[in-house]
Amino acid sequence: MLSDETKVPNGSSAEGATSGCDKETQPAKRWNNADEEDIEPFHHKFIPARKPGSILDHTKDYRPVDLFQEFFTTEAVSSLCSNTNKFADIKKDMGEKCKWEPLEPEEFMKFCGILVFMGIIHRPTIADYWHPDSMWQTPYVRKIMRRDRFQAISLSLHISDPESDRTNCAKKGKPNYDKLAKIRPLMESLKTACKASYHPRRNLSIDERMVPTLAKNGATVRLKSCRHTWGYKLFVLKDIANGYTCDFTVFADSDPKKTPNGLSYDSVMSLVDPHFLGTGYILYCDSFFTSPALFMDLHKMKVQACGMAKKNRAGFPKVKKNSLTKTSARGTIKWIRQGPLLFVKWADFKEVIACSTVHKAYAGDVVTRRQRHLDGTCEVREFQVPAPINAYNRMMSGVDLVDPNLQRYINGKRFYRWYKIFFFHFLDIALVNAYLLHKEHSQVKAAKPLSYLDFRKKLCEQLCNFETNPEPPEVPMNHYLERMQGGRRKCRQCLGDGKRSDTIWHCPQCDVPLCGSAARNCLMRYHLSRNLKVGLNKVESTENDMVKTGVKRMMHTVVDKNVQTVPNKKVNRESDKTIQVCEKEKEKEKVMVDRKAKKTVKSKMKKRSKVQVKKKSTNKSKKTGQKDKRETRKNVEPKLEPLFEPKIETMDESRFETMVVPKFETMVEPKLEPMDEPKIESVLWERYEGPEVHYSEVTVVIE
Repeated sequence: MLSDETKVPNGSSAEGATSGCDKETQPAKRWNNADEEDIEPFHHKFIPARKPGSILDHTKDYRPVDLFQEFFTTEAVSSLCSNTNKFADIKKDMGEKCKWEPLEPEEFMKFCGILVFMGIIHRPTIADYWHPDSMWQTPYVRKIMRRDRFQAISLSLHISDPESDRTNCAKKGKPNYDKLAKIRPLMESLKTACKASYHPRRNLSIDERMVPTLAKNGATVRLKSCRHTWGYKLFVLKDIANGYTCDFTVFADSDPKKTPNGLSYDSVMSLVDPHFLGTGYILYCDSFFTSPALFMDLHKMKVQACGMAKKNRAGFPKVKKNSLTKTSARGTIKWIRQGPLLFVKWADFKEVIACSTVHKAYAGDVVTRRQRHLDGTCEVREFQVPAPINAYNRMMSGVDLVDPNLQRYINGKRFYRWYKIFFFHFLDIALVNAYLLHKEHSQVKAAKPLSYLDFRKKLCEQLCNFETNPEPPEVPMNHYLERMQGGRRKCRQCLGDGKRSDTIWHCPQCDVPLCGSAARNCLMRYHLSRNLKVGLNKVESTENDMVKTGVKRMMHTVVDKNVQTVPNKKVNRESDKTIQVCEKEKEKEKVMVDRKAKKTVKSKMKKRSKVQVKKKSTNKSKKTGQKDKRETRKNVEPKLEPLFEPKIETMDESRFETMVVPKFETMVEPKLEPMDEPKIESVLWERYEGPEVHYSEVTVVIE
């Protein structure tokens, strides 16, 4: 009976094909040459479980933050916030001093936005993002969150439930102990989101990925082939078409699902799930994963594979007849087929070995290589290349470009807790996958996608919700706090607020003592109020100059029923604000003067009464004894002389009764003829009232 997994070549019978299948368990006698015809294996029909590509509603428009929330879902964010709050409470109960406020999902999104910003703009340390120096500071981060709050969230960040961590720690040393318990909630949530948002196309790849760390615990490994030799190893299933991370697993030495086939076999079988993917997929992998046993089992699952191989793998042919030698010419091809499984050797700079259940040995492909001769000259030549090796180089070269996207804008800050390192790596996986979904969605909409950098910038702005945070008023940069010499002084701003505070800081530009407390912020409040006072004084001086010119000016326009003016709302608001600020400043000055006057009167009264009592008691003590002294102190009331009461000058408001505050939009400045400056003798204020018109006039009497 003919198997549906073996294709019968032209000119061959079914009996010949079945006999070839029966020989797949028998060892081959020799290696075949490239000119010998090979049988192309049977290709399984591609039947995916879902439609390949992004599983999004293409009728909608998705912002970067919407795509990011496809992976960091509301359930995952709320779980992170609750676990972080629990861990912070435990730290407080243990006696650790920390200012902690409950973490909410909105604030956590701002925290993630700052992390995205830090991946774009790098600083030596985290504290440098809040550097007070104007040359090095980053105002964008300062507007979003305080430094102490960011550091508090970073220190208390916790992925798993602290109570479940305690129960898991009690199982340490037992078979049911979970090494990845502290990252498992977020890891499982992210894996589910990666599968739900996208379905891969036919060509897949499995590769190793390192999360760099300096920690040396049970889960860290050393991988010489990677850029970072020490770290945590991940096995990642990616779509070759765009590099989308479909699924991943974290290597843990104490895996309960371990089988005798080895780590490479178990990692591939855990990621390739036909129920989720479907059938007819083609898997590409490197020499760490490739083994004859794995490829045959995948072929039974209707998943074909291709990858580089090693000689010492179990099941690799041990035949040496007609094999490659050190003297073999460059471009020489040798191959052996065992049923659907093909082993091929190729002579390049060194011997290259591949294994495949997809391709035939040689399909006429060539590659160009630059060959150097003994005399130093170079020559570009074409060499024949096996079909599996050519397909592997073509497929894996594109998918390897996705990992630099993770490394280019990754947050490289060091953390002492290993699970926090995984949190940042999971954040980067979500960012890259969200960007790939953005590209897929833009292609469907026939729109130009953003670059990865612009995508991260927009995502940072949307996560931080920058529009809802108004920019605080700025203080001129030439004003700053400096430590005083010679002791403490009273804070000028606190005295204005009716409080007393001694400080060791002052503004060297103004020579004014001010508090250095961040809660009071006396530096900014003092200089802002001072700028307002300067502006008000300028307005008052201009009004006084108008009177000194000696010209008859109308302080407000005549109101006529027939004339209608369109008010300027902006000017009215500004004038109202200046008037309100002026009134508040005058009230504060009156209150301060009243308080000082009362204090001086009380202190003088006390001093005068003490002096008079002492004088009378000394005179009587000379005439009488000590008994008379006590009686005089009890019965005699001191006669106090009237003191001088300080006269508080107040503004004579009676003369402004007829004045109306001018509206700047209605003031009409008449064209005046030049004249000599007159000498003002007196100013007469008159008021005219009539049935229809009410106005006041300033009459200037000139000599």
